[in-house]
Amino acid sequence: MRGRATTTIIVATRDRPERLRTCLELLRSQQADELLVVDDGSRDATAVAAATRAAGARLVRQEPAGVATARNTGVAHARGHLLLFTDDDCVPAPGWAAALSDRLGAGAEVVAGPVLAARPERAVEAAWQLISDRLVADHSYLLGGNFGAHAAMLAAVPFDKSFDGVGAEDRDWWARVHEHALHVEFVPEAAVEHQPDLGLARFARKQARYGRGAYRFRARHHGGRTGRAEFYGRLVREASRRGPAVAGLVVLAQVATAAGFAAEALSERLS
Repeated sequence: MRGRATTTIIVATRDRPERLRTCLELLRSQQADELLVVDDGSRDATAVAAATRAAGARLVRQEPAGVATARNTGVAHARGHLLLFTDDDCVPAPGWAAALSDRLGAGAEVVAGPVLAARPERAVEAAWQLISDRLVADHSYLLGGNFGAHAAMLAAVPFDKSFDGVGAEDRDWWARVHEHALHVEFVPEAAVEHQPDLGLARFARKQARYGRGAYRFRARHHGGRTGRAEFYGRLVREASRRGPAVAGLVVLAQVATAAGFAAEALSERLS
């Protein structure tokens, strides 16, 4: 629409059509001009298409790649000037899109809001949230499940597809946002609740993959150095205050992450 900035909400998805359906139903009530779904090669493309169609959203399908490529695909196909991102396992608060869009319209180049645990009574989700919160607090980056930016800025600073499949693409992107000295604003009222589909084995596997991504991130931005020891000590101490189940999961996560980090480092040396 001529004369005003239009907004597109972009949701990347793979193999979670029911989660996608719930997410899109909630997003329909948000203030936006377009709802765009990027299907990152789901096995049941028909179910994803049906969920997208039921919500009145537009669908773009790509071959399986990863979330970095999926977000870039969304940027390439979006019709809006302001692009907002969330994930198919997230539940945005009422007014989420308007809060982010308003701040972008007022001059921010990049915006982000908090990502909260939807079910903090589950130990695995409490551990996941604690790790995320500590990374955000210590490393000055925000999570890929809740952010927005101007389309032109995202075209100039895209996500790096070399992080596909391992995570840390959001850490890398935020590092480059800071390198470009872009105007970033945090919007506390624009929250989303995260509902990850995690059991113990999946939790450990994802942490190992994130360890691989962490190595790639640190090789690029920190000369391959690991994080400070006090970060891990503080994380475990905080977890111990949440009870033995959360503490045990946080320790498991750090072991899995370290294993992934070491495996990626070895793979790079052997390549």
